[in-house]
Amino acid sequence: MIVRPIEAADAGAARAMLSGGCGEPCPYAARVLELLDGALGGATTEQQALISADGDAIVGVAIYGHVAGTKGAAILYVIAIATGSEHRGFGAALLRDVRARLTREGARVVMAELPDEPDARPLLDLLERSGFHEEARIPDYYRDGVALSFLRLDLLPRMGHGHVMPTSIESSDTAAAD
Repeated sequence: MIVRPIEAADAGAARAMLSGGCGEPCPYAARVLELLDGALGGATTEQQALISADGDAIVGVAIYGHVAGTKGAAILYVIAIATGSEHRGFGAALLRDVRARLTREGARVVMAELPDEPDARPLLDLLERSGFHEEARIPDYYRDGVALSFLRLDLLPRMGHGHVMPTSIESSDTAAAD
């Protein structure tokens, strides 16, 4: 299994994977494909994508990025796994790599927004197993009976009241010497 940044040659397989799997017609496909196009353009950290491959076959894609105008906030847009490749660790590997890359790039928190419907359940389960928790919810957001769930993952420990604990603390002697 390999996880790597998406390349132009991966676009067809990624598009096919992102277009299917949410019922016909897929109400979310247009936005996800727009995000994929942004990631393939590579011009911004707001839209990035990784793929997971099993040999020569692309079996997973993750789209994520930094939230525009923020310092330390990121969003996971989607993780999709090819039919027949579920429950083999590809989604978990993608999520681990997304977390590692965002942490290196200075993100402190990752948010994910998901519709509360059965097709999104596998992604919700993956996110919950990986430490995401529901932060908020908007009932009937997409349509009657389909809420929007906001999930959160802190990449750095929280001190409380929304403050993030620093990764290192200087002693008063060191700080005074600077």
